[in-house]
Amino acid sequence: MGEYEQGRKEGSGMARKLSKTQQNKEQILHNLGLKRNKGIVMKAIEGIVEYTTFMKYKRQDAEFAEQVEIIQEAMQELLNDRVEEVMLDAILEEGKDLSRQRADLVKTYLKTKAKDRGYTEKTEVQGNGFEPIQINYVVPAPKQIEDIEEQEIEENE
Repeated sequence: MGEYEQGRKEGSGMARKLSKTQQNKEQILHNLGLKRNKGIVMKAIEGIVEYTTFMKYKRQDAEFAEQVEIIQEAMQELLNDRVEEVMLDAILEEGKDLSRQRADLVKTYLKTKAKDRGYTEKTEVQGNGFEPIQINYVVPAPKQIEDIEEQEIEENE
């Protein structure tokens, strides 16, 4: 964890006096990890610094930026787990309904935030990075289309 671990410098057992910037960074990291803040930056920096200052801290301090990313990823995993839990409870537990509005929220959240867990409506195709992807379309001949139309008419009669 380095510098942002309980106000102590690595390798030093003694507490040190932190600059205002370091105090701000530690408070932001603490707030970011609070469950009630859900990893949301605006909640974590409230009353400490402006958003532009937070972004400056991230650009200028790689360790701080890394800690922010680690905390946000952990919070994202917790949220993904909770949304999946709500969805599975509604599916598996009798008598527990998932309202239409809540179902839409769960679906939207999973499609946008949990793609890495397979929740997506589209298939993403990647080539090997060196060659273009080749797609072959098979277009039916006019006779095949007529046969299909005749078959559909016969089925509907």
